[in-house]
Amino acid sequence: MDDCAVLALPVFLRGGVPLKVIEAMARGKAIVASPELIDGLKIADGEDMLVRTAPDDFAAAIVSLLGDASLREQLGNHARATFVRDFSISSAEAVLRRDSVLLHEPLRQ
Repeated sequence: MDDCAVLALPVFLRGGVPLKVIEAMARGKAIVASPELIDGLKIADGEDMLVRTAPDDFAAAIVSLLGDASLREQLGNHARATFVRDFSISSAEAVLRRDSVLLHEPLRQ
């Protein structure tokens, strides 16, 4: 993945957590993905990555990114920031600390 300029993920049937998307975001990669792959995740088309459905649109998005280093960098940087905010260990820790019932309920002995 280190040498990839663009990560294309035309996965239209998903099972489980899309780890390749999360890993690519953590690495700050420009991504083209299907809507099915990112369903349920807080990911914005055109900000975090390009989301395309039709094969021609998917291919055009890849070609567009390969020809535009500035857009690749912009999408990669935003994807990385979204990863840190929403998917990193520190963000999971913050959610657990904020929402844990152990913080709000006294322990019973």
